[in-house]
Amino acid sequence: FLNKMKMKKIINIKCLALLLGLFAMTASCTNDDLTNGDTKGDKQTDGTVFVGGKSSASASAKSRTAFNYLPSIGANSKFVWTVGDRIFLADGSVSEPLTGGYDEKFDVADFIFRGKNFTAPSYDIYYPGYGGTTYNKLIISTDNGQSYYDYQGTGNFYAYPRGDGGFAKAIRQPDGKYYFELEHLCAFLFLTPYVQTDRLGEQIRVEKIKITADKNIAGDFTITPTGLVESTNGSKTIEANQQSTISGTIGGPLRIYSHGTQKIRDYTSWLFHFAPANTKLKIEYKLNIPVYECGRQSWAERLDSIVTKNIPLHSYEKNTVTPITSSIFFPMYKAIYSRWDAKKDYSEFADTLNASNVVTLSDKYQNNTDYQENKTSLVATRLAKDCPNRIEAAWYVMHGDPYYDENYIWTNGKQFCRGAMWIKKKSEIPGFSSTSLPSDVTWTNNGCENTSIKKGRPADTSKYFVLPSLGTSFDNLNGYLSFYFADNGYYWTKDAVDNNYVWILFFYKDAIRVQKWYKLELNALWTVQ
Repeated sequence: FLNKMKMKKIINIKCLALLLGLFAMTASCTNDDLTNGDTKGDKQTDGTVFVGGKSSASASAKSRTAFNYLPSIGANSKFVWTVGDRIFLADGSVSEPLTGGYDEKFDVADFIFRGKNFTAPSYDIYYPGYGGTTYNKLIISTDNGQSYYDYQGTGNFYAYPRGDGGFAKAIRQPDGKYYFELEHLCAFLFLTPYVQTDRLGEQIRVEKIKITADKNIAGDFTITPTGLVESTNGSKTIEANQQSTISGTIGGPLRIYSHGTQKIRDYTSWLFHFAPANTKLKIEYKLNIPVYECGRQSWAERLDSIVTKNIPLHSYEKNTVTPITSSIFFPMYKAIYSRWDAKKDYSEFADTLNASNVVTLSDKYQNNTDYQENKTSLVATRLAKDCPNRIEAAWYVMHGDPYYDENYIWTNGKQFCRGAMWIKKKSEIPGFSSTSLPSDVTWTNNGCENTSIKKGRPADTSKYFVLPSLGTSFDNLNGYLSFYFADNGYYWTKDAVDNNYVWILFFYKDAIRVQKWYKLELNALWTVQ
């Protein structure tokens, strides 16, 4: 869902049905730095005061320039004025810049104009962005995504949309001051990506976010009382190259966490501003992820991965905020192993496995027949009964057009791994049979093997299913299990060779085969697809 928040006044929330998260809020404000009605500025009387942020001396503060928009504080999200801000009039007159301490912020600000008589009942106010020099010229940078910073360790987090312009009508009040509430002329986009678990989020670095529209949303614009008018140097793209740590200190990567932790979600977000537009958006998240590669368990290699989200047509209007939550989803596989055709599996270890670890087996496993292999049957009747038989496995191996995809990134919820085999579904394999081997397959004492493995992923993945390189486990018969998580692919069939051996489907990057394996080891289950 998308929704909008008017910055100048409370409005009803509008929703657009998208496969995205929803943040619901409207705008009002609280005053962290000053009590309501106080102002910040030069208190001398040899100039005319324009009070930014309220409609009169008794009104509550409303519109500013730095943004404290956080879902968790809802209606208390607000803009504030910042040191260095200044405003312009239509004749080019400019106020003195706001002064104050380092990174000081103000709910309401006094802007002083000197050397000119002000007698009109109202004046048009122009805000050409922080550092703007021409009253009605606004430059919206293509690099404007802002992450959030903690204001001097106070827990107040802000973003600084420096290229955000504004317009207002300043009205003279009985106290001789002119009061105005700035209307922001840009549209704002608040992006919050999230992953399946906090543990995964801690490992991800967001390197870059790129947003592409159907029309120009950045460049040089002219500020008018009715909005922005495009002039030159237009761009359909804006992006964020700015990164920060989760604590909000400058420098280092920004981590993203699961959707369920509200406080973390607040501060792992980006604020963008751009020219209002009715447009589709393509959002690209460039992520850097530590990934364990199949067969290499001792360390994780950091890889870049780009996740793209396509947002349907939507009207992004001036002076509104549109929050978008994006699920950065990775295929999740629980590494649940069992001995061949046991009654119970070792699922309790699925959430604890690292790339390689050793587990001490309690009597629960060593002396409990529920966890032991089926030592007598030649056809599975328990956990492995729904696995393919050896003939079906042979069809997949020899005629499943296998692709080894070393860049297939998947997770067990604790860490990231890569490596998987794409195999054609049985409906896509001519002649597929559960009872007769392919005519071109000669079955040997070692089964059958295919070394003609394509690399990457098939063009039409809908015709294939994927088996991740979940690995296996070895029982050293001394009360320990050695898990080799993410080390190649080991999958049971339902057919045993004898009381000690069974046929399995095994693969690595250069081959896939049906071969013999020990019944007492621990492999993964799968089904005919």
